[in-house]
Amino acid sequence: MSTAYTEILNKLYDKWKKKRDKAYSAYQEMGLQRHNREYQNAEDICTAIEMALDADDAHRAMTELRMFKDRAAKLRQENNSSSKQHDIELLLYELANCDV
Repeated sequence: MSTAYTEILNKLYDKWKKKRDKAYSAYQEMGLQRHNREYQNAEDICTAIEMALDADDAHRAMTELRMFKDRAAKLRQENNSSSKQHDIELLLYELANCDV
């Protein structure tokens, strides 16, 4: 997913989190079932948004791993000269230090 999509999801999450917190406070103060229902609905929406954001993170991680895998396969197909060996070592270093 794009960064813009993630930003939109984060803004929506913040909006619904505020609604959730407000409904929870109102339910604690007044005890009305209506506020509890509002809280539960907002909590469900927050959970759905969190799941979408987690899926976005997992997709990015898998894409990055596939990129490293493809680069490693390409380097293996080429000659094993010392510069290619250095490229493989550099690739492995990048893989070890990526945000996956």
